[in-house]
Amino acid sequence: RVRDTGSGIGGSNAVIVLLDGAPVYGEFDPEKDTVTWTPRRDLVQGVHRLDLHAADRAGNRSMGKWTFTVR
Repeated sequence: RVRDTGSGIGGSNAVIVLLDGAPVYGEFDPEKDTVTWTPRRDLVQGVHRLDLHAADRAGNRSMGKWTFTVR
């Protein structure tokens, strides 16, 4: 979930998703406070890193990072 109860998230361009360091298109849904991304093709096996950067309308920034393994 991505949410800001103060000024609100600055829109879809204020959310950046990186997979293994490369930008991918993450779709921000402000009504559900969620970001979704669906790969266009199967990911290679192994460990992957997903980074999410978000900014609110006041200019505050936050970041989350996750790793996952494709088998």
